[in-house]
Amino acid sequence: MNGKFSGELFSADTLLLGKEGEIEAEVQVAVGIISGQVKGYITRRERIELSRTARIFGNIVTPVLVLEEGAVFDEQCKTSRQEGQKHE
Repeated sequence: MNGKFSGELFSADTLLLGKEGEIEAEVQVAVGIISGQVKGYITRRERIELSRTARIFGNIVTPVLVLEEGAVFDEQCKTSRQEGQKHE
């Protein structure tokens, strides 16, 4: 995706956000590969990858965060495999 999106984005698949893409939303995906800009709360089931052109302004919850040199990430990140799972 290289356009603009606003609202809520929920997917059981992979989000590929190109360097020209802009999202202002709550994002829940299995995998996020981000090269553009995201303003909002990002949660994932598997991993988030931020390329050198990524600009993130919001919280991330993911078990795996891959951050290339040059990426901008301005908020908080929680890496937990237990997030979103039921506790017995």
